[in-house]
Formats: sequence, structure tokens, C-alpha cells
Amino acid sequence: MKFFPKHYLAVVIIAACQPVFADPVFTKNMQPPDETLDANGIETLLVTAQKLDQARSQLMPETGSTVYRFDSNDIQALPLGDDTPINQVILQAPGVVQDSYGQLHVRGDHANLQYRINEVIIPEAMNGFGQSLDTRFADQINVLTGALPAQYGYRTAGIVDIHTKGVEFARTGDLSLVAGSNGHQEESADIGGATQNWNYFLSGSHLSDDMGIENPTAERNALHDHTNQTKSFGYLSRILDESSRVSFMFGTSNNSFQIPNVPGQIPTYSLAGTPAPDSTALNAKQNENNQFEVLSYQASVNDKFNYQLSLFHRTTDVHYYPDPVGDLVFNGVAASIFRQAESAGIQADSSYKINDAHTIRGGFFIAHETFGANSSSVVFP
Repeated sequence: MKFFPKHYLAVVIIAACQPVFADPVFTKNMQPPDETLDANGIETLLVTAQKLDQARSQLMPETGSTVYRFDSNDIQALPLGDDTPINQVILQAPGVVQDSYGQLHVRGDHANLQYRINEVIIPEAMNGFGQSLDTRFADQINVLTGALPAQYGYRTAGIVDIHTKGVEFARTGDLSLVAGSNGHQEESADIGGATQNWNYFLSGSHLSDDMGIENPTAERNALHDHTNQTKSFGYLSRILDESSRVSFMFGTSNNSFQIPNVPGQIPTYSLAGTPAPDSTALNAKQNENNQFEVLSYQASVNDKFNYQLSLFHRTTDVHYYPDPVGDLVFNGVAASIFRQAESAGIQADSSYKINDAHTIRGGFFIAHETFGANSSSVVFP
């Protein structure tokens, strides 16, 4: 059993001066406001929220990049709507392909994606077979590729920029059930609303399926390939005044996968005192867990100067559990493998409009990451 901690500290300071391009203004269909707010109050809060959203969008330019936008209408037009896995949404963008385990490749580059939520970098998760983010909390998903500005820092094969629901001060709620072949069943719920200067959005889902990874045989049904996946997301925001707000986001994912079996395999080794196991009865599995939290303060000081300061934290781990006898006699080693990482840091972005033709932007990103590996292997002499 070994444990190898590694610590990394990354500091990125960026600044750029570039032309200003007008962004389109999107309007949203309003639903009845919360009874604790009158019509004038909800309209004032909505105008302030839209103003702050537009100011935040100016912090991260898209100059030089190719952008594919998927708004709420585009997502709803997909066969599964909000229940569409996020990797399936990103696959709608040109140049994006998926391997057999559900991992994405952008323009031939693998595992070099950066995820942002409300312009804040979410540290990379240890994904194996499952997704750590849900589509249902996204109001808009932008996929950026190409020559990206310096502000985007690391992981630039592709940027997945997510703008969340829960900023429109509307009362919402939804329950859904999706069922299909291979024992697929997914239950989900979300709720959003506003009270006084607060607004919130919460969502959660649970998925079970008898084909969690892929079928390694030509049979219709896979053997020992069940998965359970639970995800949650929360957004809480308070408008402090007409030019500033504070927000908190969190997300979790807990995914478990059985490793599929192949019938008819012949053991390579024999273990004294133990009969040769049936390859259809092996019980290897893998668990994947991810959690993140983000606390942000945003201010639009005037028509020229905007900034956002965010604190973030993420924990992620992957644990493979072998079949103690089966892995040993078929592969020669039965290894319990645990990998974990924890990230924490601060991100700041700002923009200053010099004139109608130029804007200067700058900021910094500081992150501290700790990695650990803990493995226990059983082998023959």
C-alpha cells in the first residue's frame, strides 16, 4: 500500500487590450413572481440581474475563437431535453467526438477541456465512465474552440462555458421521469424562486441503467454492467444593490459502475484451494465522486469598470474495487486503486472600457492542488 501526495501551485496573471464587439441581448419569458415581491420590486431586481449578467459576460472575451451556442430552446429541442447528458449536448458542436467510454475529444485532443460556470473555472474532475455535471441546471452552454484569448489560461482544446438557471427571479419547478431499454430509469426534480433580494435554483437527479459502460459482447444485454448515478446542483444569489451581488454555487456527483463481464473466459492462473471462478460471476466495480463549491462577488462599478472575485473548492476521487479472486486468476493481479485530488483557490477578472473601440481586461488565477494515490495489490509470487 502506497500513498504519493503531490502538491501544485498555479498562478496565472493575464491582461489584454482588444476591440469591443456588441453582444446580443437575450430576453426571457417571465413566470409569476414570488408573492413576497410586488411587480415593481421583481422588475427592478430583474433589470439589475440582467445588467450584472451583461457586465459579467464582458469579463471573458471570445475574440479569435469559434463559438457554438446552445440556449435553453436548443437544449429543449433535443430528444431528451434537460435530461440529455451534458456530453451529448457538447457533441452537437462540430469537431467534437466521443470514445466508447463517454469521454470527449475536441479536434483530436483528448481530456483537455475546461469547464466554466458563470465565468468561473471549475477545477478538473477525475472522470472515469460518468459525467460530473448535469445539463438541467444550464440556461445556456457555449462551446469555444480555436485561438482563445489569454484569459482562458489552461485546458484550451475546448471551453465549455455554462450559464446557469436561477438568475431570472422567476418561480419555477419541474419533476420528470425518463425510462427506456436496458433498465434505464432517471428521476429528476428542480425548483427555483425568489424572496426579497434573494433568488435560488436547486436541482437533483438519480439515474440507474443496466448498461452503464458498454457491452463487451454481441449479446443484447450486458452482463454485470449496472450503474447508479446521483447528481445535484444549487445556486443562491443576493443582489446587494443596483451594482453588485454575491452568489454561491455547489454541485455533487456520485457515480457507481459495475465492470462488465465476458462469458467463456479461461483463467490464466490458478489459486490453490480455490475453484476457478466463472467469468460471468466476477464482481469488479468503480465509484466516482465529485463535489465543488464557488463563492463569488460581482460588481459593476460604472459603465466602464466591472469585476468579479471568486473563491472555489473541489474534491474528486475514483476508487476501483477488484474481484479479489477473479482479477487474480484472470489477470495475475487484484488491485484496489484509489485516486483523489483536492483543489482550492481564487480567481479574479476585470474589464475597463477605455472608449467605444477598446477595452482592457486583466485578472489572476491562483490554485493549490493536492493529489493522492493509494493502491493495494495482490499478486502471485
